[in-house]
Amino acid sequence: MRTWSSTSTRPDTDGDGIGNEADPDDDNDGIPDIDDPERLEAVAVDTDGDGLDDAVDPDDDNDGVDDVDDAFPLDAAESVDTDDDGTGNNADTDDDGDGVDDVDDLFPLDSTESEDTDGDGISNNADEDDDGDGLSDVDETTSYLTDPLDADTDDDGVNDGAEIQQASDPCDASSVDPGPGRLRNIATRGLVLQGDDVLIGGFIVAGEAKQILVRVRGPSLADFGVAGVLSNPSVELYDQTGQFLQANDDWQDHPDAGAV
Repeated sequence: MRTWSSTSTRPDTDGDGIGNEADPDDDNDGIPDIDDPERLEAVAVDTDGDGLDDAVDPDDDNDGVDDVDDAFPLDAAESVDTDDDGTGNNADTDDDGDGVDDVDDLFPLDSTESEDTDGDGISNNADEDDDGDGLSDVDETTSYLTDPLDADTDDDGVNDGAEIQQASDPCDASSVDPGPGRLRNIATRGLVLQGDDVLIGGFIVAGEAKQILVRVRGPSLADFGVAGVLSNPSVELYDQTGQFLQANDDWQDHPDAGAV
């Protein structure tokens, strides 16, 4: 009786314990055999020169971003491509592909946003009040007909929301109520008399210099039924120390009449 024995060894090029016939990457070079013309010759690649073959290195380009999270695993200068246009964000002038260059885009990584008119940190598309005047964009465009991107549509120094509150027209600069602290006109009437009893009117100008018109009236008051009017009034101006500044009689003949 004869006894036959045989020993067969299945090839395992990369020594990973999986025979070549079952191993999808015989040489363990990271390239599937189906795409690898030299599948039995492992070619070591070490992109970042750290001593680890790319096939086993979790961060091939050593940029601090693991290959699984890196849109450009072999480029240390890039790792993110927000708009998936094939150009990394560091080289892309419009990261989110919204048509607004990053230098002009307040939200360069959000393709739905690029502006924040009132600087409140909420982008215009998400902000219900883009210009921060206290009026919603919807109300501005449908009810008040003001500019939702301009807090002071009529450029009168009072924002649109404040004008609505004080019942003035935010589209008409002449409609603004002066409000507290903004004197527009004041008038008073008294007996002028003479000497120690002469009429003295005073006012205080606070803060920066302001232009003020002071006018005295005489004969024209008779038209309103005022008795004992002055026939030819004049005015003198003094500062807070009593120093004489100017006098005027018949303002139309004064050198500054054109300014009035």
